[in-house]
Amino acid sequence: MDKKTRKEIKKLLDGFDSKNLSEVTKKRWTYVAEDFLDFIDEKNIKFERVDPEIVKSYLSNKRKSGIIGNTLKTLFYTLKSCFRVWGKKSIFEELEDYVPRSSEPERPYFTVDETKQMLQAGRDYYVQRGDFTGLRDVVMVFISADTGSRRIQLQRLNREHFTDLKTLKIPPSFKGGRWTERKLRKETVKYLEKYIKLRADKLGGDLVKSALFIDKSKKRISPEAMNYGFNKIKAKAGIDKKTGFHGFRRSKTTRLHKGGLSEIEITRIMGWKEGSKEPHIYAQLDQDEIQNKAVDADELMSEKEDDSNEQGGKDV
Repeated sequence: MDKKTRKEIKKLLDGFDSKNLSEVTKKRWTYVAEDFLDFIDEKNIKFERVDPEIVKSYLSNKRKSGIIGNTLKTLFYTLKSCFRVWGKKSIFEELEDYVPRSSEPERPYFTVDETKQMLQAGRDYYVQRGDFTGLRDVVMVFISADTGSRRIQLQRLNREHFTDLKTLKIPPSFKGGRWTERKLRKETVKYLEKYIKLRADKLGGDLVKSALFIDKSKKRISPEAMNYGFNKIKAKAGIDKKTGFHGFRRSKTTRLHKGGLSEIEITRIMGWKEGSKEPHIYAQLDQDEIQNKAVDADELMSEKEDDSNEQGGKDV
């Protein structure tokens, strides 16, 4: 990799700070950027001369290597994000149709019953473990179920965000969103207060300016540790859906939607930016409920046919 290419990698890394990206995203973006820059380096193409055809050539090469479907789409949009940081987003304007998005990807979420299963599994998980880590993981699951918060939002919480009014201030999940102050169920508050007390004992004081959720080394919890605890509780609940904390986000939005709240109200509650498409994306339709409604509608039709037949019998 030549010096100019290395400069572009450095420019990308420097741009991460202004984007407030998670460590996982940084690693993914850096990997894709380095892979693409290695590709053009092998073809003896200078970065400043990159054009849409070169990007197409790179993606075609990935197709030939077996990368297809959603993985290819993820690669495309990750590469586009890198170019946005590099100030070359315009290159992708004529590539939007080259790797089109799916019309409506499957988005697993927790139904109301599954959410209840997760909460009960959390209670059992804490009773079984009875330690600081077990309580921490249960609190994160309970808060996510109550608020629909993403993993990154929970990770960014500080002790100060739990207020004297027993509410929790949730940071926005992305640029353009807003902070929201959310009410929690009484049970969640009880577990959270117990966790905060144990956290203070572990840290040697109630450090309000530091991370709310910490690991064994007393540092802010990592995404990997969050996933580990979450998956333990999900397994205990007997749920094998491929979804993490995001399942609660979709579940919360769906409950709000079914509760009759407007998209504007849901946007305000969830802390999304005005005009966001998030309510539409996250509000799910319960397929069992839809099928039951369809059967009920068919039964109504059958009842009318039966009435018609009975009436016809009287006329004979």
